[in-house]
Amino acid sequence: MYTSLKRLASGKGLGNTNYTLSTTIGKKLLIDEVVVAYSAAPTQTGVTIALDSGLGADYDATLLAGTANARYTVYPVDLKTPFILLENDSLKVTAPAGGGVITATISIIGREL
Repeated sequence: MYTSLKRLASGKGLGNTNYTLSTTIGKKLLIDEVVVAYSAAPTQTGVTIALDSGLGADYDATLLAGTANARYTVYPVDLKTPFILLENDSLKVTAPAGGGVITATISIIGREL
């Protein structure tokens, strides 16, 4: 049974710094979307969204290597394909430094299973 949709993790980085946010390990999660937004047009290499597998590094996977200099990144792109994280897995979202005083915010939205 699904619980209600909620923000599983969110935060805001400091100006012109890399910012990484991960889900908590220990709960099975249905991830509905990940949203990364910069405070202004950034100069950056592209947001990365990766699976950190509880089975070890051999099972880790990059789910998205975003477009360089994009102000907004949304995953999954179609917003129709939620995916499951198992109890020992974690979703790791990295927003590279955007330049100047530009900050990045990350939200991971989903529900516990």
